[in-house]
Amino acid sequence: MGSEDDYARRCRRQPPLTRRQRLVVSCVAAALGLLTAWLLQSGGGRPTAAAAASSNRSAAEQAKAGHKILDVIAKAAAASAEASRQAAAAAKAEAVAAASAASQQQQATAAKGKPADQLVLGEQKPQQLQQSSQLPGMEDEGAWFDKLSSEGCARAEQLRVCSHRGRLAVEGVPPGSLSAYPVLHKGGVSCYDIDFLQTRDGQLLASHPQEVQAEVQAGGKAAGKGPPELGQWSLAELRAAGVDDDRFPTADALIKVFAALLEQSGLLWKAVQGQPLPNYEELPVLLMDLKAEAFNADTINSVAAAAQAVNAEAHVALFVLTPAQLTLVANQTRWGGPLIRGFGDLQDPNPPLSPEAVQPFTLLGPSIKMADSFFAAATQLGKPVLAWTVDSPGDLHRALEANLNAVISNCPLAIRGVLLDWRDRCSERQSRLKRERRALLRAGSAREGGGQRQQQERQPAQRTQQQALGSGSR
Repeated sequence: MGSEDDYARRCRRQPPLTRRQRLVVSCVAAALGLLTAWLLQSGGGRPTAAAAASSNRSAAEQAKAGHKILDVIAKAAAASAEASRQAAAAAKAEAVAAASAASQQQQATAAKGKPADQLVLGEQKPQQLQQSSQLPGMEDEGAWFDKLSSEGCARAEQLRVCSHRGRLAVEGVPPGSLSAYPVLHKGGVSCYDIDFLQTRDGQLLASHPQEVQAEVQAGGKAAGKGPPELGQWSLAELRAAGVDDDRFPTADALIKVFAALLEQSGLLWKAVQGQPLPNYEELPVLLMDLKAEAFNADTINSVAAAAQAVNAEAHVALFVLTPAQLTLVANQTRWGGPLIRGFGDLQDPNPPLSPEAVQPFTLLGPSIKMADSFFAAATQLGKPVLAWTVDSPGDLHRALEANLNAVISNCPLAIRGVLLDWRDRCSERQSRLKRERRALLRAGSAREGGGQRQQQERQPAQRTQQQALGSGSR
């Protein structure tokens, strides 16, 4: 995996440059440097005797010097392109290596007691798969890539991949656990859609209620109480029943780990006077989905205080699903962070959208199964659109064609491996199309030139014939 500094550069707050843009910048910089050096050698254009003598150089010598500069620029451009290609290949290999760990057979005893990043990044890297089609569930990615339009290819450079419920599909790393987030972060996944339930004593647990119920029942410690329904158990009772604090962390603990990762990698946004607002197309975010009774004023205020305590208020977003929830947040809480408007597809896959209705929200979070017309309208509202849940190449293809900003996945490392692979193949496809267009232009020019030569060859014969006809008439 790349270092945190490398990752920080890839995820800087401004949108990253594409490989073509980096190549152009490198070429322009090289050209300016060489031109400056050439001018200084020739006297910088100052009205001196040396400059006057230099101005008398022959045209052949000037052309030769110009060709030397062009050769150096071409070499610099080639070196820049090769460096960009190697960086993209390294990023793809990292994501594929992390995701392919899910398909490796590991002994449970070997996994116990080892740090998550050592397990994934150390043991699995030598056995990395080279093609994203070999990842579990991604076997048909090649067929979907063949259907990808040139517009979809262009969008692949900017699409983000987020984790649903802290899942990463890597064996040996419990999904949603505190140990999962450093692995996701190092794998290039820095946005997380997390469900939260509330205990009887008002604590927030980062997990879906069904997962907590399954954990307690699997441990056989629910005898005499029945299934742990939402809000009926205290945090201490759940911990005693086997709901441990790493796999099921509190909201406070998760926010602290999230903020620490951002601080260490230089991605924590801090408000500074005169600084522009955060760019939520790039900013790492923790999307909090408070389930059922957990969505109340006291809980929301406690989350806001926890985010403010670690300077992560801009990075913690609150899911809002109904107008009633929006009214509660606006009138009864001190929430100052971003809001994300959720849209489900079960009741209405194509609800009406208007700029006024989405004005209070920073982000839009629809299901990937929403209607095409909904996505067409949503992407015109000027707010980042993050679709859930995207777990297959087909859904990834749809997200790219719909011009979405991010996808939320249960297998984010595998989806990101496919996305990085598609970026490389999109670049190769574009280069091939350019070569084919140049070949067609050359062929057309050759045909045009051949026609002109034939016309020129016919002209003397036509003149001779005309002269002969003229002589006969006389």
